[in-house]
Amino acid sequence: MYSDDEGILVDNVLKYEELSQEVERLMERIGVNIPCDLPELKSNAKHIDVFSVLDDNVKNEAAKVFL
Repeated sequence: MYSDDEGILVDNVLKYEELSQEVERLMERIGVNIPCDLPELKSNAKHIDVFSVLDDNVKNEAAKVFL
């Protein structure tokens, strides 16, 4: 599931039950030091665009790291 013919495809698997803490650790690991409060959605909530919950500072920092 997390690999292909060439090897492992992921660096880290996050636990959903501890998602806020896991995201904080991940952001620290990649050098993004902006707090990111995850929304608490009900399981029957409509799908939302992930970028709609991030403020511009978080989007800009993520762009520096990933682009």
